[in-house]
This record gives sequence, structure tokens and C-alpha cells, in this order.
Amino acid sequence: MSVLSNTIGRYIPILGSRKPKIDRKQALAIVPIRHPLIEWERKDKEIILTIPTRNDRIARIVKKLVRNLPESRQIALDEVGASVWELCDGQRSIGAVVDTVSRRYKLTRREAEASVTMFLQTLAKRNLIGLMSAGGSKSAKRKH
Repeated sequence: MSVLSNTIGRYIPILGSRKPKIDRKQALAIVPIRHPLIEWERKDKEIILTIPTRNDRIARIVKKLVRNLPESRQIALDEVGASVWELCDGQRSIGAVVDTVSRRYKLTRREAEASVTMFLQTLAKRNLIGLMSAGGSKSAKRKH
């Protein structure tokens, strides 16, 4: 029955099953991990991320239609973003990242938690990081 409700939920969201909510403690135990295909390098206090372009069927068609399409794009992270990026090593939980940022930049725990979680949500939505449960077995690869 859950398959049916999930299918219906795609078309009529109010009828679909809702995602289970997690509490604050569970959320802070999640471990962020950098995407292994993203290369990065530190330049002074910034980090430059190099993100390869998609190579699926649609991307190949677009590349044929649009000449001189770059093979990758770059994003520059400021000092605080760079610190958070480096801390997303697959070993530290979000709570540990928040603690480090709070100490390093002399922020209250609440300020650091709000900033870090919003930034990590943005990175996750852009598929720059993954979020795994604290007991996950994936390993992080560092490229730069």
C-alpha cells in the first residue's frame, strides 16, 4: 500500500505519505560528506570548488546544440564556508562541525548551528555534499 500512496503523493502531495521528521539531536548526529567527484583547492582563505558538468543523455544533447559549453563550473567559498567544507570529511557529525565553527569564529552555539545547518542544506540541495547517518560506512576522498 505504501507504493501506491507514494505514487499518489507525487501527483497529489496532500494525499501522499509524509517524510518522517527527525528531532534536533538526530539531525546534529548526521555526518556530512563531500561529493567525491568535486575537486577543490584552497586559495588563501577561500576554497574553489570545481564541479564537473553532467554527462547524461540530456546534457550530451545540450552540448551538441550549444558550442563551447564548459566541462566544469567553479564556485568560490568564503572563509567560513571553506572551513565548513573542510570539516565535511565524513568523520565529523553536524554537531561537531557546529562546535568547531562556534569556537573558531567566536559565535554562540545557536548562531553557529543556524548558519552551519542552512549552509549544509544549500550544499546538499546542490548535490555538493551527501548526508549519512552516524553509523554510515562511506569513506571520504579528498581531492585538491
